[in-house]
Amino acid sequence: MLLDLTKLSEDELIELNRQIVERLRLLRSTKSLAQLASFRSAWSSNSTLTTGGRSAEPWRV
Repeated sequence: MLLDLTKLSEDELIELNRQIVERLRLLRSTKSLAQLASFRSAWSSNSTLTTGGRSAEPWRV
């Protein structure tokens, strides 16, 4: 779907911009959360393997 931006008023362009920025923030947030979940999962499984079952965090017993 393409929009003809030349036919939009200033107010319509401002609203469109607000919606685009909101959508981009949502996409970035979703991507960041997915990367964090992946990192946590990888770190958790790798830390158990590399420490021989001991806690990878020395302050936790």
